[in-house]
Amino acid sequence: MNIQEIYNQDLFKRKVFIETLMEYIQSYENECKVISIHSPWGTGKTTFIEMWK
Repeated sequence: MNIQEIYNQDLFKRKVFIETLMEYIQSYENECKVISIHSPWGTGKTTFIEMWK
């Protein structure tokens, strides 16, 4: 399955959030930052990371 097929099946529209997050990360290219993904079990953290990769 290619990335476009994955995004087409994404009911929660994570692509928009992923694109926004990437813009944020790239704006701090010369600075160290920590990003935390905190959410209860079963809410899609692993799915989000897999889509982000």
